[in-house]
Amino acid sequence: MELMENPLAVKSGDGIPIPIPQKPLGKALSDATEMWQTPVGMASYRKLNLGCGHDKREGYVNVDVNPTIEPDVRCDLFTLPWPLPDNTFHEVLCSHLLEHVPPPILIPWMDELWRVCAPHAIVEIRGPYWASEKTWQDPTHFRGLCLPFFAYFSETGRAQFGVDHYPIRANFALEKTKFFLNPEWESSGDGAKAFAVKHYVNVVDELAVWLRAVKR
Repeated sequence: MELMENPLAVKSGDGIPIPIPQKPLGKALSDATEMWQTPVGMASYRKLNLGCGHDKREGYVNVDVNPTIEPDVRCDLFTLPWPLPDNTFHEVLCSHLLEHVPPPILIPWMDELWRVCAPHAIVEIRGPYWASEKTWQDPTHFRGLCLPFFAYFSETGRAQFGVDHYPIRANFALEKTKFFLNPEWESSGDGAKAFAVKHYVNVVDELAVWLRAVKR
């Protein structure tokens, strides 16, 4: 069961709005979209699948450290920098990887993710939710995902949190979010689900976010 969430309505546990920037649909984004839709633009449109595991996808550059799955690019994504060019990929999939990134390299890792993105690239990140025991039962997990985390990787979010002095280069804007609920809540009404997501643990199993790379 999945529950959609409007990022404009996201609040902290104290009811304080979380500063997550929304997309300005300006001329630069429109021009980029029109360029990608041309035959020449689509020929250069590239997609990246980070930590693909056995989920290798056609049309993507599949990256993994495991040689037995025969990835397109074999590398350890926890060793920086990655052997990938700057400003190249228009779509990036990062499924169940971010929770495994060791804390000492988390900020450089997010900066590296932003580095390989083309301007206006869309990055899909999916992983275990912070308030689920499934997050913490795996000894290789360092964190669960929560929405305020991603505000630190946008210039607007850092400024609004008063942490624009942090040594972070990445600049993403949040486009969309989705909660994946525990099946036990499938028969509940929307109001009960919304209340449970805010107040209870083990309601949301996973969180997915779609980020847009902001580059000037």
